[in-house]
Amino acid sequence: MMKKFLILIIFASTSIGFSQDTPIIGKILDNELNQEPLAFASVSVKGTDIKTNTNIDGIYTLDNLEPGEHVLVFNFIGYEPQEKVINTHSLTKEELTIVMHAKTLTRIHNNFEVTKDFPKSKTTSSIEFQPQYSKRSYSN
Repeated sequence: MMKKFLILIIFASTSIGFSQDTPIIGKILDNELNQEPLAFASVSVKGTDIKTNTNIDGIYTLDNLEPGEHVLVFNFIGYEPQEKVINTHSLTKEELTIVMHAKTLTRIHNNFEVTKDFPKSKTTSSIEFQPQYSKRSYSN
């Protein structure tokens, strides 16, 4: 009887150990500002509701990931989104450092152009405004 109980305890503790979620810890850096941390960037797991934001030091932690292959999506306003495939099968902890790059704009509108090297090069632009006036009559 004691032998069966001991086997049950060993089996239960082994299955709990293998079913633990794998935390993902990483950092997002800003390529445009000499690899400075990018605060409040979004990190999510594609196809799930799991998401988080980086802290003031650019560090993020994703918990509750089942072991296996996942696609992480990194976003920040004005930066190119990035995706990274990770595999957590045999990992207990994985640190990922991602360097985000600013979006390059080539054409926003017919009258507003920005060069591809934005923001590093000086750019010139022209915007044309054509105000539309309407004659309205007001009577009391």
